[in-house]
Amino acid sequence: MAHRWRRGAEGYVVVDREDLLVRFATAIATSPVADSLSARLCHACRDLAGSDAAAITVSYTSASRVTLCATDEISGRLEDLQDVVGEGPGRAASESGRIEVCPVGRAGEGRWSHFDEAAQGLVESAVLHAVPMRPEGKVFGVLTLYQT
Repeated sequence: MAHRWRRGAEGYVVVDREDLLVRFATAIATSPVADSLSARLCHACRDLAGSDAAAITVSYTSASRVTLCATDEISGRLEDLQDVVGEGPGRAASESGRIEVCPVGRAGEGRWSHFDEAAQGLVESAVLHAVPMRPEGKVFGVLTLYQT
């Protein structure tokens, strides 16, 4: 889905917002009703972005931090790992309000060396995109997309 986003002065922006919203709403509406809303949102974001996995975490840097959904075990464990080591793209996106990108398993390329080293125990190589969720301007949580 890279063609629907472009990098501008204010970060990444959606180029075709209406089409994306229709596809997003359709993905949620056609997902299993038995799944929680957070699971349906997470799976829809993963599928629309063309990622391998995704996780949604709210209140990222507070004591009430909670991962609402992870599409698989590894994405959930990578999300928890950021909380344990105190660094990573999700934490940075929550603090900066910008999309953060983290290559895992590429020595010397990442900003979060402790997270990268620990993450390699879970996944040999991946790229994580942490996207802040900002309703009304304030970061509420982070959608993290994982691509192996």
